[in-house]
Amino acid sequence: MTIVGNGDWTVGTDWPWPQIHFTENYIVGIALDGTDLKVYELYCNGDDWYSVGEKGRIGPVARILNVDVASFGPYYIIAASGLNGTVPWYKMMQRQMGTSLSTETVYPVNANIMPYGRTVCNFRQQAIIGGLSSNVKPWLGLGECSVAWSGIGTNDCRYGDGQDKTAGAMKMPWDENGHGKVYKVLPIGNAVRVYGDRGILDLVPTENSFGRRPHGGMGIINENACAGDELIHGFISNQNDFWLSTEEGVKKLGYRKHLETLTNDRIIVKYEPVYRRFYISDGTLAFILSEGGLYSTHQCMTSIGVFKGTLAGITKANADTKIRLATTEFDVGNQSMKTVESVEFGANYSTSTDITLTAALSTKYEYKGDFIDLDYVTLNERGIFTQKITGREFKLKMQATYDSDGEFSLNNIRTKIKFSDKHNIRGRISA
Repeated sequence: MTIVGNGDWTVGTDWPWPQIHFTENYIVGIALDGTDLKVYELYCNGDDWYSVGEKGRIGPVARILNVDVASFGPYYIIAASGLNGTVPWYKMMQRQMGTSLSTETVYPVNANIMPYGRTVCNFRQQAIIGGLSSNVKPWLGLGECSVAWSGIGTNDCRYGDGQDKTAGAMKMPWDENGHGKVYKVLPIGNAVRVYGDRGILDLVPTENSFGRRPHGGMGIINENACAGDELIHGFISNQNDFWLSTEEGVKKLGYRKHLETLTNDRIIVKYEPVYRRFYISDGTLAFILSEGGLYSTHQCMTSIGVFKGTLAGITKANADTKIRLATTEFDVGNQSMKTVESVEFGANYSTSTDITLTAALSTKYEYKGDFIDLDYVTLNERGIFTQKITGREFKLKMQATYDSDGEFSLNNIRTKIKFSDKHNIRGRISA
């Protein structure tokens, strides 16, 4: 998408900016103006996107690691955090209701009624704020491993004598001498899920407060490594595994060997609920997790969403110009030594130019050994390549130059295998 107007909307060296956030009433843009990050509001007229004048200044981009936007219908709340040198830095802002698009409308919140924090979400018209920073009572001393919440239908988070009984605050159990952190808060079903550097739990509503329901001791890798909606979240753990998070609990998907190639402190995860895809990137490499699995992409996403039926986002193209397919390891049900004599791909790649398909094999000789990769070779006209190699287990790979207008299909893969060691064969083998 191309955005015209105020702000710099090109993804450059200041990853992961700029960004857009789709709220109930507004399209909120976070973009550079010189060395500052500022808030803009966007509108779309057909295929053209425009940003109106500056709505508010968040701060110097060099300080800012993440920005959260929580929608409350006619207004939204922004939580920004980062580092000023080595000192934690925070800012909370709120849109002023009832103002026109042409005037500055986003201003810092009153720190006497709402603590600053790293992350914010809307749970049934309560503002939930995680990773607190405040020198004002009653939040003084709670710190980065705490969560506060407002009264229902208000942004006032003060609690205690004479205050709203539905407001409150709580330290998370992974706080260890003030060193734990809350990275993300998101609604999930009938609860708020809190993600930290050393733990995950649900805040479950009670009559006037919240109870706790833990989900194990793993944490997430950084403040941008979790995204989702009220039905599903996805996050990268501090062991570089991808997990899905639903109302029933958390489930490990894995993909560690791929996610370990990313730079941990630059990873961001975005979720698009219409197509149900998670977008994962560090500004250099990028992956998409769909219901069919994980695959790499040449587009590094800072933002993604569907607006009026059209998928829209802010991207930066990386240097990866290939499409790739790879199988998991296979041994045709037998760990004896065997030789792959040829492979046939029932593949078709219709492109505007003459692009050839190439493929390669990987093999493992020892039971606990590493895979050895062979060089890619070109498929013949029948989709066959010959790369005789012997081993216990194999993996197949295919690649070609990416064509955005191309159409690719794969109907089947057939391998011709010859057994050189038949000691463990019982009955007939089909490959």
